[in-house]
Amino acid sequence: MSRRIVEDAETGKPAIKQRGYVYQKGRKKNELWKPSRASYGRYRTDLPGQHSQKEVRVALGKCRDEMEAMLRLHKKMEEAGVLSVVKVRERIGNTSTFRTQSAWYIQELRAGNIVSKKSGLPVQPSTVSIYETGVNYLNGTFIADLPLASIDNPEAKRLIRVMLDDQKAGRFSDSNKTIREYFQVMQLVIASAVDEQTGKQLHPREWNRQFICLPKLQKQTRQKLSRKELEFLLQNAEPRYAVLYAFIAGTGLRRSEALGLEVKHLSDDCSTVTICQQRVKSGGVKATLKTDAATRTVNVHQDLAKMLRAFVGNRADGYLFHPAKVGWQNKKKGIENPKFITLDPGNVQRDSLDGLMLKLGRGLEVGEGFHMLRRFRKSQLIRAGVDPLVRNFWFGHADKSMDRVYAEELLSDAAWLQEQVEKAGIGFDIPPSLLGLHGLQNKVSVAA
Repeated sequence: MSRRIVEDAETGKPAIKQRGYVYQKGRKKNELWKPSRASYGRYRTDLPGQHSQKEVRVALGKCRDEMEAMLRLHKKMEEAGVLSVVKVRERIGNTSTFRTQSAWYIQELRAGNIVSKKSGLPVQPSTVSIYETGVNYLNGTFIADLPLASIDNPEAKRLIRVMLDDQKAGRFSDSNKTIREYFQVMQLVIASAVDEQTGKQLHPREWNRQFICLPKLQKQTRQKLSRKELEFLLQNAEPRYAVLYAFIAGTGLRRSEALGLEVKHLSDDCSTVTICQQRVKSGGVKATLKTDAATRTVNVHQDLAKMLRAFVGNRADGYLFHPAKVGWQNKKKGIENPKFITLDPGNVQRDSLDGLMLKLGRGLEVGEGFHMLRRFRKSQLIRAGVDPLVRNFWFGHADKSMDRVYAEELLSDAAWLQEQVEKAGIGFDIPPSLLGLHGLQNKVSVAA
């Protein structure tokens, strides 16, 4: 045991040594307790990360006798956690701060040593990047250098107030989504500190969301795109960007999937596209997709296929969508041909999509534009009456329905799927300039 924890004489289990002390100001030990006078109590509490303790004094009000005062004091001590063996061990044990634990947590996530609680698989790099963004923000607040043992509901409440102030300053959106996500990151970091022998959490918490005033998630405004607006984008965007917009709006691919495509992933007649990799934030590609269902072959409408054939031209390799030229950063990596560089979605939105949407009298949040095109495709498929089984397959959504179980073979029938995509249509007109080979290759600066 220790000087703070002893063995209970009756049960033999660990127990707290201190019991606290009650008193009345001016009263001597040999004097009777005076019910008409105010009572007080004092006890010691451990300082996380330090060997010393501090004394805490509390007001107990008027008590009938000394026993009532002791009962009130013990209630106060229980609320403060100083009578809990678990809490005391937590305070005098692991001295890691939030900063050091969060650095360890991100490192273990990237190494695959911590798996997803839901799937049991290593956490996706894109998710790790989101957690890292949250950690970077939290390490800029007051909790960064606090010992994990001292971060509880009161500290969480203060953190929420800090984030709400940042929201008012325009750092976060009004949906409260970022605040809730960063709070979750804080929870995960604290929960990641476990005993190496038992695997139990060193700092178990019961988070009182009502007490800490965690804001409710507000309904987010999801941008939608009409046929007229989409056709305006296609007519006014640079050809290489217009092809990208039409391609996503006509297939429903995710932004990362479309930008990770290589020419070799298209069939010879461009009637199908195989999704097997995606672009990552760093600019490269990875072979793992968002979900298992995302690995698929998507059928392409004949009008869209004609545009793709014109866009690809005589290219046999490289990324389907790439920059017009090689930047200095890629030249340092030894890349001399732009077709071996993935197109940056942030640059596309900055250089093209944002300006066009402003001309339509609309603004966009970062990343929202591409998903708006994906929503357009989903609406078109629903409007055309395409079966949910096929919609989920083309969109890379997991489908656990009995229809999927019994009709699995339909999704391997290429001819039937091509019939479905032709019946559905694309829901917009492709500008004639994107359907002909003449001049298009020069405009997109393709190096064959």
